[in-house]
Amino acid sequence: MEFNNYVNKIYEKLIPKHVEGKKLDLVKKIQYKSTEESEKRFIEFKNKLRNVNNWYLICKKNGAEFLLHSNTCETKDVQFIENSYLRINIPGPGSNVGDGYDWVIIDSIIEYESEGLQFFGFMVRASENPCKSNTDVAHFFNSNATSSFILYRNNLEIILSYHGRNELPNINSNNNFLDKIRNSMISIGSMLGLSKNQWKLLLNGIANN
Repeated sequence: MEFNNYVNKIYEKLIPKHVEGKKLDLVKKIQYKSTEESEKRFIEFKNKLRNVNNWYLICKKNGAEFLLHSNTCETKDVQFIENSYLRINIPGPGSNVGDGYDWVIIDSIIEYESEGLQFFGFMVRASENPCKSNTDVAHFFNSNATSSFILYRNNLEIILSYHGRNELPNINSNNNFLDKIRNSMISIGSMLGLSKNQWKLLLNGIANN
């Protein structure tokens, strides 16, 4: 994908350099007939991306459920801002350190707009459980793993994409033995294509009117 220099720099900020483990890139491009329509769809898609509590319905109740938490573990009236958390309920056994869930933190959010261009993106990183004092990573991937969600409008075209980086099983932390076994099994499933299906469902669901 080729963009202007500033947008390229934003992409670089939101998508870390891949060093090890699994990486995944999914891109969906949609061409519209008018600027009015592309601007309208951009706003719709942005709202869908921000409303993480509704992702499960967008994916037609397939895959994981997501719930936005504050950094003090509150779930009511939580704003979609940096340092908020997403609680993930994936099919299968939950982790002990995550109270039965996997957790990520919203590491960064970037918005940009200029003539004919609109950009919204954010990156999440595998994290600790904000509802516990334990600082061990409560996710089946280790803390280097990130997921980036990007929405970009260039005049009549909208590009919606997902980028996973440095996805390795969380087996080297102080988590208990059962969590390490569970993390290994789920990571293998993810690497074999389960996570790809999850994010394809999300991108397609967001793009559907």
